[in-house]
Amino acid sequence: MSLGVKVRQPQSHGGNSSESNSSSPETTTGGGQSPEHSQIPAHMATQYYYETLQYLSQTLLYPSYAESHEILATAIMISTYEMFDAGGTSTSGNWERHLRGAFWIQRSQDNDGESIDGLRRAVWWAWLRQDIWAAFRAGRPTLTIWRPKKRLEDLDSDELATRMVYICAKCVEFAALDKTSPSQDIQQKIEHGNRLLQALENWYRILPCSYKPVMVTAEHDTMSRAPSTSKSQTRFRSVWFHPPNHAGAMQMYHFSKAIVLLNQPSTGGLNAYRQRQKGLNESLHMVCSIANACQRGEPAMAFLNVQAIFAVGQCVQMPEKQAELLDTLDRMLEISKFPATGLVADLKRVWQE
Repeated sequence: MSLGVKVRQPQSHGGNSSESNSSSPETTTGGGQSPEHSQIPAHMATQYYYETLQYLSQTLLYPSYAESHEILATAIMISTYEMFDAGGTSTSGNWERHLRGAFWIQRSQDNDGESIDGLRRAVWWAWLRQDIWAAFRAGRPTLTIWRPKKRLEDLDSDELATRMVYICAKCVEFAALDKTSPSQDIQQKIEHGNRLLQALENWYRILPCSYKPVMVTAEHDTMSRAPSTSKSQTRFRSVWFHPPNHAGAMQMYHFSKAIVLLNQPSTGGLNAYRQRQKGLNESLHMVCSIANACQRGEPAMAFLNVQAIFAVGQCVQMPEKQAELLDTLDRMLEISKFPATGLVADLKRVWQE
């Protein structure tokens, strides 16, 4: 059965020692260690992780399980754990392999972003969000081959939010073209980028009133909240959207727009350059303004802000804005608790190029 091959292949890395039954968690947390040591949350998480991999490898022998809701929920929880546990880029760990394993699980069950079953649909979108970030950081295309059937005009406000996730996946795929298709004609790539920018514009133009900000701080209010030791003279505002998934969709919109503009070739002159810089600057300010509105207790939104800030931050040239952006990024990393190894260093490296 193809599902068994595709799923068990990535799982095998999660425990090369999983073949020795329960030895994996014991190797991680036991082996002469004190009970107090084994109760440390990090060790407990590792133990449960290996136990879950072992459980999954055993239950996949049953065809009924391979088609169940349980395998979907388990697979997405495993990849979520690996996303937060990944040391370095996604290509160096289990996360990348299990994202591909989850892709084959989705295909075998014929799941996609428009599945009637709510859980299958939710898992698919959660998987795609993870794959977008992994692909963007690794410089590879996203894995999805699905194409939505519903028209923009037929989508409700929540479906418009998830449609932006799909468009974002296509924009990340575009950004990877230099690696996947280095010989592609420049004019073709320009036209490809224009189609994506038009898709983004079509989405933005059809948004209902619920996607408008509910509150925007005045510039002097934002300045008054700045630390007295701050050298920045260009404080970003705070912009609130409600509900939160609308704010997330707007962040993904600007994330997508920025990576297309940063990777699309141009044969235009000074005017084309200015238009591009204007678009990037608008996305930069909106992303940081939405992030400034993020509060403690909103880790999911903060993690999305981390991704958007990292993407749009690559175009920042003014040292004052770079410093302010790093302050915002650090705060989002603290709220999200995401161990973004090398993220800040990578951003600084881009600024020095």
